[in-house]
Amino acid sequence: MGALLACVFGGFQTFYGPVIGAYIIGMMPNFLSYYVSSVWSHQIMYGFILLFLLVRPNGLIGKKYIKKV
Repeated sequence: MGALLACVFGGFQTFYGPVIGAYIIGMMPNFLSYYVSSVWSHQIMYGFILLFLLVRPNGLIGKKYIKKV
């Protein structure tokens, strides 16, 4: 589940997007459990990722392709 979430968060089009997404997803629960709450850290992380994907649906480093007809 974590690898799919990292690919979706980072973007499928590049190699570096999922790698950076995996690092962010790996560190985010630790920071959230230290600063916010250890009980709600994973839920806040998933909510943050959902909000981020609403703003940037291609991912963190995803490229937007325009198809000319």
